[in-house]
Amino acid sequence: MDDTDAMGFNPNRKHVARTSDYLFVGLAALACGALLVWAFLG
Repeated sequence: MDDTDAMGFNPNRKHVARTSDYLFVGLAALACGALLVWAFLG
């Protein structure tokens, strides 16, 4: 028995991407782009 057995932690579980995952990455990329534009055009 391991210390994560009681929690039900499965490190081999397949990750299923959700729409919110893509939205979060897109918003982060947009924020980085806006910061770059702000830095160069300041």
